[in-house]
Amino acid sequence: ERYRINVDRLILNLKNNSDMLVGIHIRQGDYAQHQKGRYFYTTEQYLKFMNSVVRLFEGKKIKFLICSNIPQNLSLFDNFNCGFVSGHLIEYMYALAECDYVVGPPSSYTMWASFYGDKPLYMIRTVNKTINLKDFVHFYEWQGIFHDRDDWSESFWEWTH
Repeated sequence: ERYRINVDRLILNLKNNSDMLVGIHIRQGDYAQHQKGRYFYTTEQYLKFMNSVVRLFEGKKIKFLICSNIPQNLSLFDNFNCGFVSGHLIEYMYALAECDYVVGPPSSYTMWASFYGDKPLYMIRTVNKTINLKDFVHFYEWQGIFHDRDDWSESFWEWTH
């Protein structure tokens, strides 16, 4: 219950005086090595995706909810209207589920937030792509192939949509 109260308070605060809340899941700590860093992105790369979201929803007052598994230099986000989750990892996931859109690398964590909140998710699979609205998908639209490896850390989903 205490997690729910914290999430509700945070989301109410962030949605106040905005048109849209976009959750950004910055997964860096473990992703530096996971699958040989395949989905590890720098903070600067996440900032580029945030700029892409701003352009995508031009004319809307967007707030970003930043969830990260490592401490971030908050001054890097000064050009955006942001809120940061500072509580328990459970609060991160359920706060993401309350966002209007979710952006993050392929991760069961982000996928659960998208599923639980029934919110469209953009899975960052490459840094050289500009986000398009059709790239956000709901959980029931996900399509992919799972590549099972003997070493679980090398197993991965190849998302086709």
